[in-house]
Amino acid sequence: MKVSLERIPLHVIWLGLFPVLALLSSNLGQVRPTIGYRALALSALLALVLLVLFRLILGDWSRAGLLTSVGLLLFFSYGHVYN
Repeated sequence: MKVSLERIPLHVIWLGLFPVLALLSSNLGQVRPTIGYRALALSALLALVLLVLFRLILGDWSRAGLLTSVGLLLFFSYGHVYN
């Protein structure tokens, strides 16, 4: 089965990278930008693993992307909701 890049929801990766980039940009005076490389890599890896896992479970890229997006939003907004 041939999978084109048009069918894979790449917005999930950007959604996973956004919190790390936002945190780095708001603290740019205190930290060097190179500090965020590991966090960016782990966040992108988490998003990809969740996307592929949900794709295997659901069988559809769009539903897997939606579920991964919701999961990432809940994961990264936990501290804000807790406060």
